[in-house]
Amino acid sequence: MLKGQITIRLAHPEAEVGRCIEETDRIDRQETSTARAERAAHLTRRYHRIRKEIKRLLAIDKTLADAPDEQISSARAMATRAQHSATMSRASWMPRLI
Repeated sequence: MLKGQITIRLAHPEAEVGRCIEETDRIDRQETSTARAERAAHLTRRYHRIRKEIKRLLAIDKTLADAPDEQISSARAMATRAQHSATMSRASWMPRLI
């Protein structure tokens, strides 16, 4: 994973936090007390989930900064590359003619 990828991935959760705050303000102005409590609880859970994702991405960013070439690889990415780089013999993909 490269540093630029972390920056791109951080943009989405940060925008989500802004939308949560806007939604909370709207709920405070427009909703009744019962609906307000339910929506506020939902938004609180959503906000905490987003903050957790941001912390995870920032930890990866720190790992990248500490890496000598500012690049890290995950086991999943390496496994995917290995699957797609395998060559197939002609016999394995050609239909059998009888």
